[in-house]
Amino acid sequence: MLPDGRGVGYADWGDPDGRPVLFFHGTPASRLAVEWAEVGAAERGVRLLSLDRPGIGLSDPAPGRSLLDWARDVDAFADALGLDRFAIAGWSGGGPYVLACAYALSDRLTDAAVLSGCGPLDSGFARRSSAMFDRTLLALSLRAPRVGRLLLRPAEIAARRTPRLAAKSAEQDMSPTDLEIFRRLNPDPRRAMDFFVEAFRNGSAGVVDDYRVLASPWGFEPEQVEFPVHFWHGDDDRIVVIAEARAVAQRMPHSTFTTIPGEGHMMMMAHFEEILDALSA
Repeated sequence: MLPDGRGVGYADWGDPDGRPVLFFHGTPASRLAVEWAEVGAAERGVRLLSLDRPGIGLSDPAPGRSLLDWARDVDAFADALGLDRFAIAGWSGGGPYVLACAYALSDRLTDAAVLSGCGPLDSGFARRSSAMFDRTLLALSLRAPRVGRLLLRPAEIAARRTPRLAAKSAEQDMSPTDLEIFRRLNPDPRRAMDFFVEAFRNGSAGVVDDYRVLASPWGFEPEQVEFPVHFWHGDDDRIVVIAEARAVAQRMPHSTFTTIPGEGHMMMMAHFEEILDALSA
């Protein structure tokens, strides 16, 4: 429970006494996005805490929230769990949330990683580099959020009622490497889309609001992030092109960048144990 009374949904995987790593899911997704990583986290002595953002999954909504509001939520969440310092990692749309925490919570962080993460999306030019589905939702979240919610409804129903077909649809935007990784870690098509379906537990308003936050000004510039952030990105990413992530990293004074040759947006699924090792060293 946060100081304002809102609840935060989270999954607690791995070693309960291990080094804490807080994970920020993509958009649209939920805390279940790294369910497959539980064994690897436990083997590495990592306590992997995956959080639902406001209005998504088990988390209460926070109308009008900003990107930096997430840093305040994470600060209070860590206090509630008795965590003094911790590492953070964010995938895809979770990347900007990592940077918000690196900017505002540097005194509490041990490490920070952006995995296939997007950059600022508060201009039409920036949004044009996004996949069509994301580009549409980013625009609607600002101009017509009700239409955005209606647009997402069929996708939610399809994922819930016909997960095999929904997984097939999701696979259309994947690179060959992404496809192999996704099918290997999600062999049961009935559960492959759980992380997506859970995002809509309370409807689509929270997901559309998450897009709105990404499409709005961050409240800080990448140049102002003093905490070291490690970027990991596949050079065959067809959802967030690597040039976008590299451009953000180059604006930050203490960033490092790891390129994964031949891999796409699902890169983290194949390299998550390596990433955990780096975060918990």
